[in-house]
Amino acid sequence: MVVFDDPVSSLDSDVLLIVSALIKRVLSEACSGKVAIKQVFVLTHNIYFHKEVTFDPDRKADKRAHDTFWIVRKTNEGSQVEGFARNPIRTSYELLCEEIRKPSRPALTIQNVMRRILECLRLSGMTLVPQTTARIQRPSTAPRI
Repeated sequence: MVVFDDPVSSLDSDVLLIVSALIKRVLSEACSGKVAIKQVFVLTHNIYFHKEVTFDPDRKADKRAHDTFWIVRKTNEGSQVEGFARNPIRTSYELLCEEIRKPSRPALTIQNVMRRILECLRLSGMTLVPQTTARIQRPSTAPRI
């Protein structure tokens, strides 16, 4: 058994991607059955790291047979462990997109939800409007200053 306990507490995004790639390699090796590792636990508070480690482009369902998703919460009595049939962790962007798809959503709120989606995209570094490199030239008859 291997346990990774919050391996990216406050690392930058480049290191987060490197650490997640290394952990995904360990997960792949454990699933292959060619190594002595039978179980891998990844504990984290970082949603983006969790999404990166659990991302699998080949996953066709919510989870594979070897996947399990758990959330551990502190309570007054101790800790509560809850299992989920699919990955329960959602980013702000995913939650906002789910809100747009809800048929029961009030029509008056769509502008605010769309604004928040655009903010999420902008904060992620996505360019919403292509930048132009064309120069604006003055007409030849314009006086020079």
